[in-house]
Amino acid sequence: MDRRTFVKLAALSSAAAFAGAPKAMAQDATGSTSTLTSDNALEMAFNFAQSCDTNGQGLVPANPVRLATAGGDHVGYVVDYNLDGAPNGYIVIDASCPNGIAEFSFEQGSISPYAAALMSNESLASAQHLSEDEQYAVKIDGLLYGAADRSGGPVLLNDGTIADIPMALSSVTGNGWIDATINTSDLYANYAMTAFKFFPSFIGSSQNRITYLTGRYACQVSALCACAGLYGMFDIWDCADEYIEMWDRTGTTVLEVKNGITFGTTNIGKGAVGFCDFCSARGKSISNRVNRSPTFAQYVLAVNAQQTSLFTAWPDPVGHSVAVEGYVSATNNSTGAALSVIVVADGWGDSARYLNFNYPALSNSTGTFFF
Repeated sequence: MDRRTFVKLAALSSAAAFAGAPKAMAQDATGSTSTLTSDNALEMAFNFAQSCDTNGQGLVPANPVRLATAGGDHVGYVVDYNLDGAPNGYIVIDASCPNGIAEFSFEQGSISPYAAALMSNESLASAQHLSEDEQYAVKIDGLLYGAADRSGGPVLLNDGTIADIPMALSSVTGNGWIDATINTSDLYANYAMTAFKFFPSFIGSSQNRITYLTGRYACQVSALCACAGLYGMFDIWDCADEYIEMWDRTGTTVLEVKNGITFGTTNIGKGAVGFCDFCSARGKSISNRVNRSPTFAQYVLAVNAQQTSLFTAWPDPVGHSVAVEGYVSATNNSTGAALSVIVVADGWGDSARYLNFNYPALSNSTGTFFF
């Protein structure tokens, strides 16, 4: 059983949290833009890590990889964090995102969605023998990312699937990359913490583990099982029978069978009712509320009350549900802009992802709240 605890952001004081070394130029650069290169992506990653690193861990940013949209536009970089040569988180810098930060993590062993996509098919990734200039990450939506190269071939996705390479990207050759520009005030920003809270421990399991145990997978079932785990009713790493029970109670139907694995889809309303039934059978009375276009404040209230919730992103008719297990609020001291972050178990990997709630790619959403 692997229940990783959250990064101890709670140890940060309001005065010290997110207080990275300020850049004098940032004070005069509001409204100006800078070219987003690999060098200043590393610098931005370093400044942000220093803002959050109160334990003297000395996180080292490394391996900047270009981030492009499926339409071929360069929007940023995915940067790893290492500690003593081992993975210890990441940051996704996206110039199209408020504050230029799409998501991040500082957890031991945590890898980026780009790295997770590479790991989803290690043999294919290693066979490509890509040069650094040919590698790039593809942003499909706010949760789904891919790993690809400009010479062609499949795009490996962090949900374990493979997609055809977008033609707009495969046609880019040589020096055809057009670097993104980012607000200079975001590039050199430091932050002040305003609020944060988490569940006592992080509950999440990988899709591979779930399919190994059950031969099935449905994102909402996995998210609801994580919620049950937060209430102490479920060991998501070792409860095959309960996973099947949650599947049945929520009326999950078969979407497809692929490589011997049954994949399912769940109606949000039925999922909410089924979760309440699952809890009731274990002596816990739970009610539910489903909100279209939920607000960050609603998730703050839920986490503060230690009540579980789901966030469902709808990039297309098929959504993806994740369990919300914490939040972080901070303010960009250069611009005054809020950095509102929800901490989720994405159901694909087994580490927490810290998502910018105001990321435009996540704006089409539904919230399911239990109380």
